[in-house]
Amino acid sequence: MRFAKDTWLSLDPGYAWFWPFKYDKMAHAVGGFSLSLCLGFLSALWVLFANIIFWVLWEIKDGFVSVENLPLKWKWWGGDGFSYKDLICSIAGAIIGILPYLVLQ
Repeated sequence: MRFAKDTWLSLDPGYAWFWPFKYDKMAHAVGGFSLSLCLGFLSALWVLFANIIFWVLWEIKDGFVSVENLPLKWKWWGGDGFSYKDLICSIAGAIIGILPYLVLQ
């Protein structure tokens, strides 16, 4: 498995045109938040559990699938290695996405 050599302020060239997502970690946080909203029909604990499982598997996939070996239309599927920083930001976004459900219950 490969490990990413990223920083907390790593840029994501795929989103450079849209300033909020030009930072890779922001894109991960928004992804976690969005997944929480999509799973809102579940209880908050299940939403968090599903997010953790999804994002751990996504980072493991990034550790094995290299972006260099993929055709252009599949580049989004590859990764630069497992990143615990991406994982932290994805789960932080998931927790923020769960907060409205906890407040409204």
